[in-house]
Amino acid sequence: MLITAVAQYTVFAVLACAAVVWLTLGERERVAMLVALVLAVVVGGGLLLASAVGWYDPRPFVVDGTIPLFPHAPDNGFPSDHTIAASLVAGVVMGFRLRTGLALLLASIVLGAARVAAQVHHVPDIAAGVLIGLAAAAVGVILAHAAVGGWAGWRLPWHRPDPRPG
Repeated sequence: MLITAVAQYTVFAVLACAAVVWLTLGERERVAMLVALVLAVVVGGGLLLASAVGWYDPRPFVVDGTIPLFPHAPDNGFPSDHTIAASLVAGVVMGFRLRTGLALLLASIVLGAARVAAQVHHVPDIAAGVLIGLAAAAVGVILAHAAVGGWAGWRLPWHRPDPRPG
């Protein structure tokens, strides 16, 4: 039951946490985060479709003849769209609140592990999902910060200002 719940519903928890982060941002950052998310979804969707066309990986329950922990279509498992979605959102959040984004990335990886344990994905499906999600998020965050007011006054969340004067 726990594996099934994590595999199917963690993506919603990641989205909810991202919404809370969004609500805590200033007006300019809210706009930038929304733009980043939209751009990341477009890029991530394109990468998802391209990779699914380029590689076919039957789901574990199809290959092994096992029964998955929850009903699932016997379609292409590569890449994991749940993992892409959660990692993409985590990556966008990292662009604005690093620690929270890293925690959400960990939740995304746990989600992927649960989908492997539930016999609906192989490990490469999850790894590709994390990489695609983070790559799409990076593109979205970079373009959004460039589009929303330029780079003036914006720093990466892990950037420490130079303590030296001048």
